[in-house]
Amino acid sequence: LAYAWDEGIQHETFPLLADGEALFEASRFEGAQRVRLPDGPGHGAALCLPARQRWAGTSLRYFPGDWRAYRRLSYRVYLPRPTPLALGLRIDDLAHVRRGQLSDDRYNGRVLLQPGWNTLTLDLDTMRKTAGGRRMDLSQIHHLRWFTLETLDGNQCFILDELRLLP
Repeated sequence: LAYAWDEGIQHETFPLLADGEALFEASRFEGAQRVRLPDGPGHGAALCLPARQRWAGTSLRYFPGDWRAYRRLSYRVYLPRPTPLALGLRIDDLAHVRRGQLSDDRYNGRVLLQPGWNTLTLDLDTMRKTAGGRRMDLSQIHHLRWFTLETLDGNQCFILDELRLLP
């Protein structure tokens, strides 16, 4: 019941994909918890990655997949540790799933998170072109996954906030 209620909220607030404010919003992510933001009022989705596992990560489970009216994906990430963390972002469209999920048939990006708040913006036109040269279908975005690019030596958490599509 909570998933259905939250899915309805998500459709009402689209193009906002997640900001931690809705009560059940953390359920949109694998392994996330709803926490207070470290610098004031509001909430975010705390995403904790398992220790000692390369490619550890979390996925946004459900969201409206028609992104054709938007040009950018924007989000903020808070990294509480004192050293940077290399983070990957994978975005799939439905055709990628149907074509066998080869790594060169989707968007694979990376960013080096710095301690504290990081504001990240991804141009969707750049994101559309896969390494294999196919243009992803922005009307059928299917999957978002953030993952580590290094082996972790302990549980690492980061806070994702203000995940939204922009015109």
